[in-house]
Amino acid sequence: MTVEDSSGFGYWFAGFVDGEGSFNIARNSRGARYCVFRIALSKRDLSILKEIQSRFGFGTLWIGHPASQYSARVAWTVQSKSECLRLVEIFERFPLRTEKRRDFEIWARAVRAHQSVSRGNKYNKHDWTAIDNLRNELCSGRPQRGFPIWQPQR
Repeated sequence: MTVEDSSGFGYWFAGFVDGEGSFNIARNSRGARYCVFRIALSKRDLSILKEIQSRFGFGTLWIGHPASQYSARVAWTVQSKSECLRLVEIFERFPLRTEKRRDFEIWARAVRAHQSVSRGNKYNKHDWTAIDNLRNELCSGRPQRGFPIWQPQR
């Protein structure tokens, strides 16, 4: 999708995300942080996620494994650094209007911070602390759903 969206899809997408999207900052098993955006829906709605992926040309579709508790779910996720930055630019052009706007603004700061922390695959603890603080800020306005608040490692 180009920035000049004459079809109105960008505005529709922003409204859809206001209801169905989620912005998160997570850690992998090695402790590295990453930003992730997700829209998860019923499998019946797979076609809309395919359209979103097709229009943007990025993101990954996930289909729940038949043997899992998520068997009836599908998701479109964005988590690579470059794709997250592209998504930030889309939401800056087509702004969110609900409480998700706050989540997006914090997440966008984390996306930009994450762009700058990699220095030859070496990460500075100070940079990680800044991203941890953004994650804590993101979680502070939400009901806790089993996501721990991160503490800086000393």
